[in-house]
Amino acid sequence: MEAILRIFFIVKSYIVPAAMLVVLYIAINYARSFSQVTVPSNYREIQALSGRDAVRLNPQIGLPQLRSGDLISFRLGGDGDRQEAFGYVAGLPGDQVAIDDEGRLLVNDTVFAMGSPVHHASARPAIIIPAEHIYVWTDMHQQDSLRLGPIPAQMLIGRERR
Repeated sequence: MEAILRIFFIVKSYIVPAAMLVVLYIAINYARSFSQVTVPSNYREIQALSGRDAVRLNPQIGLPQLRSGDLISFRLGGDGDRQEAFGYVAGLPGDQVAIDDEGRLLVNDTVFAMGSPVHHASARPAIIIPAEHIYVWTDMHQQDSLRLGPIPAQMLIGRERR
């Protein structure tokens, strides 16, 4: 009986607090893995963001984890530029993108379902997305790859938390 009480004391005194610390450590690091980006009040590029104050992002997402249709935030301009934009990942490295005569984005010959077609557009020839780049598509096309070209992956801020 005395041996059982000693084991109980050891478990209660050392193992349970250690397990609680591990759980706390995991919870804190999970919470740190997300950041919040403010959506400007006049932002119109993504209609789904209309009326939202902020978007929670996972900044630890890199190019290998991105999928077509992911909502991302990226920097405009150089590395020091803090102006942020949002868009849908339409094309990844190696994908072929083109605009058809109806203004729709074609990715590998399939119509991309997110965002809006380009109004008053004429067909544009296909391009291949280069390595370490993303083709980003929005509703208004003022801050996407139609205007800016493929976005370097290093400009990625994060992907919307799922």
